[in-house]
Amino acid sequence: MEQPKGLAGRQPPQSASVDETKRDQNKRQPPSPEEILTFYESQGLDHRAASLKAIEDLQSALLRGAAASRRNRLAPSGDLQRKVDNINTSLAILQMKLDSKPGFPESLAIGLASGALIHGLSATVRALSEAWRSVASVTKSRSPP
Repeated sequence: MEQPKGLAGRQPPQSASVDETKRDQNKRQPPSPEEILTFYESQGLDHRAASLKAIEDLQSALLRGAAASRRNRLAPSGDLQRKVDNINTSLAILQMKLDSKPGFPESLAIGLASGALIHGLSATVRALSEAWRSVASVTKSRSPP
């Protein structure tokens, strides 16, 4: 049998598994919380504002995803639950990082308190050494009876 001219040089279509692997390779991983904060800080935001902006973006993505799944019913409930859990985990990590870092007033208070503690300890050590020297000089000058 003779093949039509247009199909003579063609190869058979690729299998579905090859298409799926190409699609998986083209999917990007979502950015980590550190990458999100670094991006917003490079835009000129301070650490707190960058954290709040990242949380706001994650919340809006969560709401958009939930609204789209309700409208189209494309995502099964287990898949949606997994996505919500991942987003909640990312939010928890961002909030923990934001809460664990002291701001400028807290850092200033910590510095002042540590400076006062060091100054107070040095004065205490000086006073104790003077008292020790005084007692030592008095006991040396006395002769035993």
